[in-house]
Amino acid sequence: MKKRILSCLMALALCLTLLPATAQAAEEDTHTHCLCGKSGCTEADRVEIAFSKWLTSDREQTSNSWRLDCGNVGDTTGNRVDSENGNGNWVLEDGRYYLRTGVENYTKYSEVKIDRTIVIRGDVTICLNGQTLESSAKDQPVFLVEADSTLTLTDCKGNMGKVKHTSDGSGSGVKVESGGTFNMYGGTITGNTTTQRGGGVCVTGTNSKFNMYGGTITDNTATKGGGGVYVSGGTFTMNGNASVTSNRATDRDNGTGGGVYVVDGTFTMNDNASITGNTATSTDGGVGVYTTSTTATFTMNGGTISGNTATNGGGVGVYGTGSAFATNGSAFIMNGGAISGNTATNNGGGVYVSKSGTFEMHNSASVTGNTASDNTADQGNGGGVYVYSGTFEMNDTASVSGNTATNSKSENTTYGGGVYVSSNGTFNMNGEATSVSNNKATNGGGVYVSKSGTFNMNGNASIKSNTGNGVCVGERATFTVSSAPTVTGNTVKNTVGNAASNVYLNGGAYITIGKNGLTDGASIGVTKKKGVDNGVIAKNVSTDYSGKFFSDDKTREVKYKDNQLVLAEKDTSAETHTHCLCGKTHTAIGDHQTEQEVTFATELKMENGKLMKGGREWIKSMVNRADGGREQRGYVLSQGEYYLYGDITLSDAAILINGDVKLCLNGHTIDRANKTGGIDYVIWVLGNDKAHLTLTDCVGGGTIKGGGNGGVDIFGFCTLDMFGGTITGNTNRGVGVGQFGEFNMYGGKITGNSAGFGGGVYNGGTVNMYGGEVSDNTASNKGGGVYMEASVGNYQGGILNVSGAAKITDNTVKGVANNVYLPSGKTIAIGTGSLSGTIGVTTEPKPAAGKPVKVIADTKGNAGLTTHVVSDDNAYETAVQGSTIVLQVVGDGGTTPAGKPAPKYTPPTAKTGLVYNGTAQVLISESHVEGGMMQYRLDNGAYSPDLPTATNAGIYTVYYKVVGDASHNDVAEKSLKVTIAKASLSGTPAYTLITSIGKTLADANLTAGDIKPENGQIKWVDENGVELAVSTEVKANTAYRWKFTPDDTSNYEELTGSITLYPASTDGGGSSGGDGGSSSDRDSSDSNPIIKTETKNNPDGSTTKTETRRDGSVTQTTTGKDGGTSKTETKPNGSSVTENKAADGSTGTVKTDKNGQTTAETKVSAKAVEDAKRNGEAVKAPVEVKASRDSSTAPVVKVELPRNSGETKVEIPVSNVKSGTVAVLVHPDGTEEILKNSIPTEDGIQLTVDGNATVKIVDNSKGFIDTRNHWAEDAIDFVSARGLVNGMSATIYAPNASTTRAQLWTILARQNDANLNGGSIWYEKAQNWAKEKGISDGANPNAAINRAQMVTMLWRAEGQPAAGGTANFTDVSADAYYAGAVSWAVENGITTGVGGGRFDPTGACTRAQIAAFLARLYTEK
Repeated sequence: MKKRILSCLMALALCLTLLPATAQAAEEDTHTHCLCGKSGCTEADRVEIAFSKWLTSDREQTSNSWRLDCGNVGDTTGNRVDSENGNGNWVLEDGRYYLRTGVENYTKYSEVKIDRTIVIRGDVTICLNGQTLESSAKDQPVFLVEADSTLTLTDCKGNMGKVKHTSDGSGSGVKVESGGTFNMYGGTITGNTTTQRGGGVCVTGTNSKFNMYGGTITDNTATKGGGGVYVSGGTFTMNGNASVTSNRATDRDNGTGGGVYVVDGTFTMNDNASITGNTATSTDGGVGVYTTSTTATFTMNGGTISGNTATNGGGVGVYGTGSAFATNGSAFIMNGGAISGNTATNNGGGVYVSKSGTFEMHNSASVTGNTASDNTADQGNGGGVYVYSGTFEMNDTASVSGNTATNSKSENTTYGGGVYVSSNGTFNMNGEATSVSNNKATNGGGVYVSKSGTFNMNGNASIKSNTGNGVCVGERATFTVSSAPTVTGNTVKNTVGNAASNVYLNGGAYITIGKNGLTDGASIGVTKKKGVDNGVIAKNVSTDYSGKFFSDDKTREVKYKDNQLVLAEKDTSAETHTHCLCGKTHTAIGDHQTEQEVTFATELKMENGKLMKGGREWIKSMVNRADGGREQRGYVLSQGEYYLYGDITLSDAAILINGDVKLCLNGHTIDRANKTGGIDYVIWVLGNDKAHLTLTDCVGGGTIKGGGNGGVDIFGFCTLDMFGGTITGNTNRGVGVGQFGEFNMYGGKITGNSAGFGGGVYNGGTVNMYGGEVSDNTASNKGGGVYMEASVGNYQGGILNVSGAAKITDNTVKGVANNVYLPSGKTIAIGTGSLSGTIGVTTEPKPAAGKPVKVIADTKGNAGLTTHVVSDDNAYETAVQGSTIVLQVVGDGGTTPAGKPAPKYTPPTAKTGLVYNGTAQVLISESHVEGGMMQYRLDNGAYSPDLPTATNAGIYTVYYKVVGDASHNDVAEKSLKVTIAKASLSGTPAYTLITSIGKTLADANLTAGDIKPENGQIKWVDENGVELAVSTEVKANTAYRWKFTPDDTSNYEELTGSITLYPASTDGGGSSGGDGGSSSDRDSSDSNPIIKTETKNNPDGSTTKTETRRDGSVTQTTTGKDGGTSKTETKPNGSSVTENKAADGSTGTVKTDKNGQTTAETKVSAKAVEDAKRNGEAVKAPVEVKASRDSSTAPVVKVELPRNSGETKVEIPVSNVKSGTVAVLVHPDGTEEILKNSIPTEDGIQLTVDGNATVKIVDNSKGFIDTRNHWAEDAIDFVSARGLVNGMSATIYAPNASTTRAQLWTILARQNDANLNGGSIWYEKAQNWAKEKGISDGANPNAAINRAQMVTMLWRAEGQPAAGGTANFTDVSADAYYAGAVSWAVENGITTGVGGGRFDPTGACTRAQIAAFLARLYTEK
């Protein structure tokens, strides 16, 4: 950065210090410093200057308005600053001023206050001196810089000084008129609000300038754009550490550029400048660049744009003139820096390019970690960059990485995690090493090219490690490749994991080979659906480039035929398939204990709809069962080694294993979903010669699915060894182990299966788990993960041995954790070696106080097993008892010595976006621990409670562990990776322009110029980075590349660029003018016809018709079997309207504008009300909305019932309903009231309506940090969201703390809407209410309440309803005062006791239990 040379006279000035009033003495005082705010500044080209005048303010005696006075250093009284026309704006002319409060002869105020604008006329420098200049003027700026005038603002007290408006004032902080200049070196411009543009700084006029060398512009608001800075026709330059942060542009239609808004102007960003945390209600959260007449330009040479939010263009938006086909567009040139962590609620998380705008990336510029997210169809696209009828170009080593396109509705598809190229948009990837990597979307995780879009991939560009395809090419899109591009290592998610998917060609899409062809190093994976266009992926290809492409599907290969590249079925006749049972191919003996290289010689595949085995049709045959029972018929595999060559479907029979069979899934699927007959397993191991199946998968992603009676069933005396693959999507269990059967699990996964008993594994034999995972399975009765058959007589039942990394977690029964179900007398055995995985357990019977249940009979000396064998239910814990492990009630003293629970903690997370800055930076976020202390270390360092820091660029491993306190165990060491990226260099080289032929590069005299840091070497290089000889002759109009290599390459990136050294003119010279012949689209039905219509039949019998218009509008109409209809029209700007009509005559309309604001109206028919009341159900409104955390933006739903319906229960569907979701009633006067009896259901929120009602749907969850994963978390969320029970603070609920009688009176009074205002003590009104209603005698307010008292008061508050029977608890006698209350509570599902047939009436009632009682009371009503 070139320094501005400042020259000025140095002077000493006298200034009075504040002495006692009697002294009235003056002492010498000076106010001298550099423009940077420092005294003794050592930076080059800077000198100290003396501020010879002070500014202060005081009240006018007569008008009570503010007077602005100016005095010389040493004066105790100043003169009133000149004003225009007597009472007009204050005028400051040439001079150097500093703010001063507490001047001796003035009233002491904490700020310098004004009520008129200060007009800058001439060359004025002001030091804020750490003071605040505060204006109460309305619709006027604090400073107005006139034409040909300059305001220079600095602050010798850091950025403590402020330029702001009062809460009732309004206007920009600084306004620069045409030809004016504003230089900002320090201070803070904050708290300014304007209904126009430029909340912090407003720059208008072609010759106006704003140079920002330091300071901060923060917390300003502009209604129509440019919350921080607005530039119209002028220039804005950011240097040094200048920052624009947390500003807002608020208008829903025009609120663009939350941070910076540039129209027909120029914006340059250098050094470490930052634009962060700004918000635009419309578009362009960080920076908006617009062209209306003169091309607007944004050049980013360094700095960061991060954490900004908008609808489109979370970080930056670049726009041209009105038409999508215009040629005069804005330009965004990114030579360095990073755009990271920004969010678009529609499209373009990092950058949005539209209407002929251009975006160029050079050097090592990066767009990373941005998100595009929405909940409507066809939105939430372009996580990194969204190109709509503009151009995006990547050069050099620029990168787009780690971005995400997401949609909160799982049924909606997202496109372009890294880059989305829309209609008429163009994306060019050039350079030596440009990359698009590690991005995510449903389709086009790396790049999505839509209809009429163009993507040109050249040079050594690479697209890798993206999820959701590397490149997804739409049917009419153009994708051209040339030179040595690579598209490899990209995947797409399927039902069981990830499958290779690099370039996915939709329908008739093709790849075009560029005119330069493909060279060594090119490697592109391709996917195209079988049967589409005969597998053609490229047409009109004159050279055989098949070796530069490969098929993502291993069953196909790329062939060159008839000038085309084609995906053809692979000839496997000469293939071999050899690897270890673990799935790997080993190069050395002894890689692991179970090593056994196997050649799988026989392939299994589908061919023309037939099952093939070893090249012949696979015919069903019979197998004798191991128990001598009747023969079974199916697809038999006898002794041998087999592998899948493609997916196979078993439509009429299972695979029957007879003998010793080894089977490699090879990344493919065996599916039984389309069954028409035969035994409904997928694989049945049953042969009479003790059949043995060994299952492995050398690729990953191989699955066994679709069995109606289970995935794999192991008959008696037969064995399954599982080393790999996934068993998923089967009903009636994943794996069944019969009596005397054996299942040995070394690896692989059993997940996503269901059953009545044993969703993952039904164990009637022996299961030995040495590794592998059983997770996310469900059962409707018992054993979500593993069901253990009980022992009966001589039958020993199921046996389970676990060791190594075996994992049985996250399985459920009816939504409740239930991993290994152990019936009475059953235990888990520890196998050979220690257990490092996690096993969840549920027992029957459950433990009771003093009655633990044994879960491991012999620990075999293994310490710490209680951290690996854990309770499914938070009410219980595992503990050591002698050489056994038991399950006991938490804190139960009946087991000695008892094991200790693990502390509760939130793990630390890695800091993102760290870049080397020469100082130590904290690497992780702080974690929260209850019951111990978190400690950290780096690599081989010692553990410490201090957060680890690092200075140099690199990848760091942070290790952490929890040291438990006296009541808790330790938590084992874990680790995470943190990256500090290399810093980017800034500046430009110096050189001599060449003006005649015959000159060489030596004549250009290339030097580092103002590149910082300056230590390094600069040289001329070719396109591959190889140094050019200085004797190279310079050619006219040719760009020559240079490269600056810093001495500290470990912390700084190289800096590269190009210079046209000899810009010689050519004949004809000039450029053409005119209007360019641009045209604009006009809205009319004729100009926006339907261009595509699709109709599909859905599995539920409904039909969906989709119509797409030329402007991108999409209308979907679904007609159900019952005649109900749903029609949704979605506009290109993200707005949508859904109209529903149910078969019973109820109607609903949901409208969502482009900013995501939703309103809904529903009219419920008389038939719907009649049917619901007859069936005792709620009426389901035909609308669906998404709850919002913010009431001001929450969806508004108007419900209208037929006349005379009376009180009616209505359910409003809510897509993200949770326990803390509430309905907020909007009264006619606009006031709002939370409906305590609005009850979350599985699909929405239920409330009682009488007539009509308008409600907002709000997620009012409090998010207490101490209730996460607590057994009562949902109940606590329910009661706290409705104001029934408050937290101890905003973040703490204290679920295990006891409750006093006074607290319960208050809770019950609040529940019944009693007036609790007033009283001499906080509970007095609640105490009186409780006595008046006969709920309590009001005694002992501070005593802890027990369970009997709690249930009794709750019963009385409900009117003491009679129970239909008596509760059968051993510790509740029939004559106890609380017996009726307990019976009522049991009958209404409010309590079930504490287990073991006990109610525990004298036990203390915790805050969690009170929440559970109240939540059940409300939800059971």
